[in-house]
Amino acid sequence: MINSDEKNHADFQASLSHAMEHYRAGRTSQAQALFAALTENFPDNYEGWYWLGNCFSRVADHEALVQAARMYSRGRQLKPDDFMLLFQYGCTLQELGEWGQAIEVLENTLKLKPQYARALCTLAICQARTGNKPAAADSFLRAVNIEKDNSLILAQYGYFLEDEGEYAQAAQVLEEAVRKSNYDGAYSAGLGRVLLQLGRVEECNRVVAESFKLNPNHPDLFVTRGLALVALGGEADCLAAADYYDRALVVRPGADDILALKAIALHKAGAMTDALETMERALVICEKRSSHYLNYANILLSAAQAEKAVAAAQRAVELDNSDCRAYSNFLFYLHYTSAAKREDLLRLHRQWSEHYSAGLVINSRDNLVARLDKGREKVRIGFVSGDLRAHAVAFFLLPLLSGLDRGVFEIYCYSNFPSEDNVSRQIKNYSDSWCNISAQNDDAACEKIISDNLNIVIDLSGHTAGSRLSLFLRRLAPVQVSWLGYPDTTGLAEMDYRIVDECVELEGGGDSYSTEELLRLVGGFHCYIPPKDCPEVTALPCARNGYITFGSFNNAAKISPDSVQLWSRVLVAVTGSRLFLKAHGLGDSGVQNDLRTRFEREGVSGERIIFAGKNGSVHEHLARYGDIDICLDTFPYCGTTTTCEALWMGREVVSLVGERHAARMGLSLLSSAGLVGNACSDVEGYVRRCVLLATDTGGLQQGSLSLRDKLKKSRLCDVASFARRYGEKLLYINSKALS
Repeated sequence: MINSDEKNHADFQASLSHAMEHYRAGRTSQAQALFAALTENFPDNYEGWYWLGNCFSRVADHEALVQAARMYSRGRQLKPDDFMLLFQYGCTLQELGEWGQAIEVLENTLKLKPQYARALCTLAICQARTGNKPAAADSFLRAVNIEKDNSLILAQYGYFLEDEGEYAQAAQVLEEAVRKSNYDGAYSAGLGRVLLQLGRVEECNRVVAESFKLNPNHPDLFVTRGLALVALGGEADCLAAADYYDRALVVRPGADDILALKAIALHKAGAMTDALETMERALVICEKRSSHYLNYANILLSAAQAEKAVAAAQRAVELDNSDCRAYSNFLFYLHYTSAAKREDLLRLHRQWSEHYSAGLVINSRDNLVARLDKGREKVRIGFVSGDLRAHAVAFFLLPLLSGLDRGVFEIYCYSNFPSEDNVSRQIKNYSDSWCNISAQNDDAACEKIISDNLNIVIDLSGHTAGSRLSLFLRRLAPVQVSWLGYPDTTGLAEMDYRIVDECVELEGGGDSYSTEELLRLVGGFHCYIPPKDCPEVTALPCARNGYITFGSFNNAAKISPDSVQLWSRVLVAVTGSRLFLKAHGLGDSGVQNDLRTRFEREGVSGERIIFAGKNGSVHEHLARYGDIDICLDTFPYCGTTTTCEALWMGREVVSLVGERHAARMGLSLLSSAGLVGNACSDVEGYVRRCVLLATDTGGLQQGSLSLRDKLKKSRLCDVASFARRYGEKLLYINSKALS
């Protein structure tokens, strides 16, 4: 005779078997109803709770995952030693972002089955998300060693290495994952991303093309192909990238991360209005993502909306202050507006340093001095920058490298940009050592630079894009210096000096607003060598036009409300004059309409403003100065490269002098060029100077034709004098550090 327990067991097994038939056939809703009934009829049997949890996990939206976690938790109470139940519970908690709770459950899973590689892999993901990177690395390695052919585990380990900036190792691991999975779309896309970080664009395209054959509509492949096109940088390439992102969005409609990538591509193509609209769509979908606000801020800058860009960058930092680069962007953008006072800027820069140096081991200056080879005759100088390529920073670095006494100095360069160009190769030719650190995390880069035993290390980026200022928090050499790329204090207690001149930082004036000791290079701290591909100076267009054309080719971010008001005063004062503005982003009709409206508010007809976007070649860019009679500098962030280019092309530049370093660069360059009369201390003087130049067209034309020869003979282009003065300062601070 069958007893009641046996009957209950038989009934349970029959119900379970019936529900499992639906589950295995993919009829999840029917299976879910049957498993729910099972838990009601047999509430003390853990299997019903386990399988009901699996049904909710299949749905995979947030509410379903919450329900799944509850079912697994109930099952765990009934059967705490079922490792598969615990594993599924841990995976669900991981998907919900409950990292700490997931770690506890997965660790218990591994007590039951220590060699379960999938549990180790999921545990590693959770450990990484809680910041325990050493434990995560150990768990990943254990998982990989147990299941060497598991492409999923290999891929997750590769993604971890990618996040850690270990791109070379990540590429090796992801190559294995791709090979073992026969070109899985997601893994191939991940490998492509890492190859792009390493500057290996052709290899990225090869991997993606091979995977496309098997996965023709995989959204991750569309995304990586878009990234590869953006890396090429051409306008057509970036527009093609936007099309690939659109194809990815067909598969994943409403994916905010893909919308953000599309916005970046459109931004780089110069389609600012479309880029802004696309980025705003991403923000509507996900308003809590810090990176979205940073991308939005970058686009706003190119649309000449610096004040909105500052607000967006500030919001990014508020949402997530763990990334020092986000905070750096915010600090940098503040210089495009007049809102921040010098004392505020100093405080904010110090906060950056204090926040991101917390917990770091700072290398002792004495220990770094002790490491130096006492028998070494030359002073070893290191330059760290993300701009050792066709970039304004590199153009001002090259004169120094060409002029420094190589019998006295050794040059070590550390590039933080993945690819190299002709300018990079020029810098390499002047270097005793070249190292690309863009694929190295801070630990590895710091170890490399310290091992080179530099006397002095010079940061050329400050808080601009591509910066590795976080390395300088740890101290890399006995003497650390900031120069060239950033118009303010870095805020670092470990940055010993900032090289400036007597114009941008008045003696006794700027010292209290700098954490570094100001090292004034009297006579100018820039030296300009014009590009080889440079057109001849042309006649002023006013003779053929019958009116004066003012112009500015500065970055659109510098077209601040102050600049618009200032230039409007000039246009009102010079009857019939025009203003020609050329920069990346200014070819966009939406940006043009916005700027015309802003000028019209100041009493200037929008028809008097002429726009052009960025030119393809240096020669084409410089030739456009032939369309300008007089160049107007921006305010409160003056031009640097553009001022030098304008002068070389025979065009007078008029600059307004402010209080901050960025607002005094015009004074510095014009003083070095022997044109200090064009640096004006107030708005009225600025307008008067422009009117004076505009009304003496004969004198303006004569001065234009002789300006290049004058510049050649000036301090601004005197490489030998500049390199000698700079070298003397280096020897002084090195001697001081060693004494």
